[in-house]
Amino acid sequence: MGDDDFVSLAIGFLLKELYPGPSICPTHIHVLEMDGRYIECLERLAGRFALPISCERVDLRMPLPPHLCGRFDCLFTDPPYTQEGASLFLSRAISVLKEESGLRIFFSFGNKSATEVYFLQKCFQLHGLAIKEMFTRFNEYMGASLLGNKGQLFVLETTERTRALFPLEKRGRDDIYTADRNLRQNRYRCRQCGKVYAVGKEAEYQTIRELKKQGCNVCGATVFDRLHKNGNTDKKQYLPLGHHILADFYNCDPEKLDDVEQIRTFMHEAAVSAGATIVQENFHKYAPVGVSGVVVIQESHLTIHTWPECGYAAVDLFTCGTNVRPWTAFDYLQERLGCAKVEYSDLIRGAYERLSLLRYSETEQPAVRRKKRQRYDASSKWNRRARSLTDCSVLSK
Repeated sequence: MGDDDFVSLAIGFLLKELYPGPSICPTHIHVLEMDGRYIECLERLAGRFALPISCERVDLRMPLPPHLCGRFDCLFTDPPYTQEGASLFLSRAISVLKEESGLRIFFSFGNKSATEVYFLQKCFQLHGLAIKEMFTRFNEYMGASLLGNKGQLFVLETTERTRALFPLEKRGRDDIYTADRNLRQNRYRCRQCGKVYAVGKEAEYQTIRELKKQGCNVCGATVFDRLHKNGNTDKKQYLPLGHHILADFYNCDPEKLDDVEQIRTFMHEAAVSAGATIVQENFHKYAPVGVSGVVVIQESHLTIHTWPECGYAAVDLFTCGTNVRPWTAFDYLQERLGCAKVEYSDLIRGAYERLSLLRYSETEQPAVRRKKRQRYDASSKWNRRARSLTDCSVLSK
C-alpha cells in the first residue's frame, strides 16, 4: 500500500524460494496502487516469474472499497511523509487487516526531526498500535537528500485497542503529500556538475521529480542534492495553550461513585488543591445509578462521569496556564475515590509557535522584553514530575 510497491516482488521471490516446485504457496500478495504504470509493470513481472501477486487500482484518499476490509494478515506501507498522510494510511491499513491482536504493519517513513518523530509515534499510539521494532536505515533513495537518502521502517503490531481513526467510508483530504503541504522553494545542486536549480512554487521546476525527469541541462545527470539553508534562523518553538489529562479510574468505591454530594465535594476540593479558580459547578445524579459533573474553572474545566456498578469513573482534567497543578488534582481524586488502578493519557493542547505569540511594543525597553520572554519560557515547563505522554497503566501504592 502506497509507495515501495516493488517490495512485493522481493517477497514474491522469497516465497518462491520457500515453496519451490508445483506446491501451492500458502500466501498471496495483494498490491493497492493508484498508478496504472506500476500496476502494469507488477502484473507483467508477476506473470513472467509466476509470483503470487495481484494488483488493484485504489486511491486511498477515496472511500475504501468494502471488499478489502478485514481480509489481510499483515501489511507493508510507505505513505506520504506528512502527518496527514501517515494518519490516513494507518487508518486504511487497520481497516483492511483482520480484527485480531498481534498482526503486523510494516510502516516505512522518511527520517524526520525529533519533533516530527514524536508526532508520528503519537499517531501510532492514537491508533492503538505498539512499536515492536525500528530499523533506522531500511531504505536508501538515490538523490533524496531531503530525507538524508535513508528511510526508516517501523514494525507495528495491532492490540486490543487498535482502531482506525479515519472512517473507511469517508474521503480523505487531497493535500497529504509533502509537495502539497510545503510550498516553499528549495535549492538543489547537480551531483555531477554542480549547477544549482530552484524547485518549488513559482520556480522552473515544481517538484524534484520534474527536475530528475528532465535531468541537468548542463550534463544530463539525474541525481541532485538539496542545499540546506545557512544562517542563524530561529528554530520553531511551541507554547502549549493547555494541559489535558484523560484518566480511567478502575476498582473505585461504588458507594462513593453513586453519591452525588461526595462527588461534588471531591471535585471541588480537587480543583482547590490544584490551585484553580472555580467559576461554576454543576452535578447530576442519574437513576438508578451514576453521577456526572463539571467544575468550570477560569483555567478550563474538570469533569467526571461515574459507573458505580462497574467501579469505574472517567475523569477529564483540562487546565491552561502555569499556575494550576493538574496532577495534584489527579492524585487527590485517585485517593478519594479509592481507585486501585488507573490508566491515563497526558496530552498537550494547542501547540502554537512561541515566537508568533510574543508581541513587543516599539517603545518597550530591552529589559522589559527580556522579562516578557522569560515568562513565556517558564510557561512551557510543567512543575510536575515527568510522566509518559502515551497511554500508561499505573497501580496505586
